Amino acid sequence: MGNIATTGYATEAVSVTPEAHDAGSLTVDLNGAALYVGGAGDLKITMADDTAEVAFKSIPAGTFLPIAVKHVRNFASSGNATEIVALY
Repeated sequence: MGNIATTGYATEAVSVTPEAHDAGSLTVDLNGAALYVGGAGDLKITMADDTAEVAFKSIPAGTFLPIAVKHVRNFASSGNATEIVALY
């Protein structure tokens, strides 16, 4: 798997389906990937070096999030972001 932190640019990409809001445990590890959000909405994100979720609200369509993440989850309500791509 690529390493955007080491090279300064992404060398790999994978489509991301956020876990359901009520998932008991987070099992998808994105290994510090940056995110592209194609469809506007909200996400709960756990940063690469953290354990707490942070709410990212009203992310516009076509946004690159230049952050290192390890988990992505949906909110319980509608309005969740879609068409997410992890960049490594």
